[in-house]
Amino acid sequence: MRTIVVAIAAAVAAVSCQAEPVKSDTSELSAPIENARVLAVLSYADWCGNCKVLDPKIKAAQAANAFDGVEFVTLDYTA
Repeated sequence: MRTIVVAIAAAVAAVSCQAEPVKSDTSELSAPIENARVLAVLSYADWCGNCKVLDPKIKAAQAANAFDGVEFVTLDYTA
């Protein structure tokens, strides 16, 4: 099994090495958008232990208004 994994990893590495590098052309960059919104997307689920531990800390940070101009959106994966 390890031989197969090593062979697949070597094949992927060989293919990725042949790819052309991405060219960075900064001449087409535009100015920042004036009315841009910053969203903080939070994931939550009642069954998730990490979510239960972090939720009070996140809510405290939101209540302190530590992030001016940031809108918080919560995705609830409980169901």
